[in-house]
Amino acid sequence: MIIRDFGLIANSDARVISATVLWEDCGYPEQELTFETRGCELDRAASQVSADAFLTACFPLAAAHGEARVRIEARPCPMLVEGLYTAHAWWTSWGGMPFPMPAIETPGKGGRGTAASDPRGVAFLSGGVDSLHMLMRNHRLYREEDPAYIRDALFIHGFDIGKRARNAEEERFRIALRHLEPLAAEAGLRLISCRTNLRHLPSKPDFWYYRHNGAALAAVGHAAILGRAFLFIGASHDIANPVPIGSHPAVDGLFSSQRVTVIHDGARHARLEKVCELASWPTALAALRVCPANPGNDLNCGVCEKCLRTRLELLVAGVEETPALGPSLTPIELWDNLGPVGDRAVTYEGLLAPLRARGLTALCELLERKIKAYREGGASRHPELARDGEDGAVEMRRYCMAAVSDMAAARLGHGNDAVNQRPRTTGNREWRLSVGESPQEGTCFACLSRVPGGPAGYSRAIGRPAVAVPGTGASPSQSEKLLAGAAQGSGAEHRPSFSGGLRDVPYPGRDRRPRCF
Repeated sequence: MIIRDFGLIANSDARVISATVLWEDCGYPEQELTFETRGCELDRAASQVSADAFLTACFPLAAAHGEARVRIEARPCPMLVEGLYTAHAWWTSWGGMPFPMPAIETPGKGGRGTAASDPRGVAFLSGGVDSLHMLMRNHRLYREEDPAYIRDALFIHGFDIGKRARNAEEERFRIALRHLEPLAAEAGLRLISCRTNLRHLPSKPDFWYYRHNGAALAAVGHAAILGRAFLFIGASHDIANPVPIGSHPAVDGLFSSQRVTVIHDGARHARLEKVCELASWPTALAALRVCPANPGNDLNCGVCEKCLRTRLELLVAGVEETPALGPSLTPIELWDNLGPVGDRAVTYEGLLAPLRARGLTALCELLERKIKAYREGGASRHPELARDGEDGAVEMRRYCMAAVSDMAAARLGHGNDAVNQRPRTTGNREWRLSVGESPQEGTCFACLSRVPGGPAGYSRAIGRPAVAVPGTGASPSQSEKLLAGAAQGSGAEHRPSFSGGLRDVPYPGRDRRPRCF
């Protein structure tokens, strides 16, 4: 990968920095990566483009796609370069990084020195529980004259809002930003609007959530901050229930430079504890935005897993209703229609006792079944594959991958349908996974099929997807033939999409469990 042709456009309204990203070892076309900042009283003297922003944003993608190097034609901070190498070591230890670490090549040592100004406290403010709690705790902990006191808040277009090139979601962005303005005014914050097209660059399924989003947040911070700063990122999980994801307490600080210190903040607080503390801040509850979907003119849809979970948390915290989510008490029918809860199952355990105290026994029993399904399922054995709660189809792909990994590690597979897994449900659909061994030498596969009306019989309407596992007795050069052979052996078509095709699962050796994204 080569990052070059840096550009800067700045006026009284906005500051836009850009660079061209060229792929060397992959067949992707070159693309312009941009970072835009508005509403921050821009310093016209800031004429330099932040090499740190582009390197932090692109290094994880280069690693995921197997680029041999990242050549950046500018001088990033050497502290950041070393931090990225260490972050890659963490990612490798967690699994899901099948390629060697790309080398970072720069024109020479150095980069910009530290700015002469005093540091400022800057935070990412999405309107979610983690960022609002981080802001509240910060203003309680520090005095206004302290350098770490949060004065600036960055709100990003291009991450959860506007992440797809075909749908900019401009109205959704304006609605969310408008709801944050009263909170910013009350807290004395300067609300800074940021835009980037980083998520339009080639990525891999789930790579954003599990490896990339922490570096991406830091990249936006490097681009938006012109002086010295403490840059705060709100923790997604607490230390008692760690999950190896893109934003992690062991990794986020490694994206610091000599100018910008990145701080992963709030990991000692469980989510329910955060919600209980936020219950005393009405302005924050009015701006609360947790929904991953696009709910139109509302902040939240109120019925997805994340919305339902937050409503229960608010109920436990003593908040009966909020402007952002409506009544906190959720009808049990909404939970009946909800699929697996993924790695967020651990956050439900603390809700059970207070919900029972309110007499919600049936709801508690339903939640216990979902927690048990998570504990017994593939996600509990493969935390890096745990579901983020957004898409049932993604959950089924991970379930399929985990089961194939188990099979390959155990050297199972004698005959077509050697292992017939129990059905799994997503929404109102039931699925069954069969794993076995294809006629091709040493190639394991898995077939995921719809089960209409119960565990008996397979639906032919959606085909029989297959996953090939090369490496279990076959040479790497046979990979493509193995994929086709596994497809033939399992009755699936050899197409790129998962709905009727295959995924190549890395196999690190007989003594180690295979890992995949």
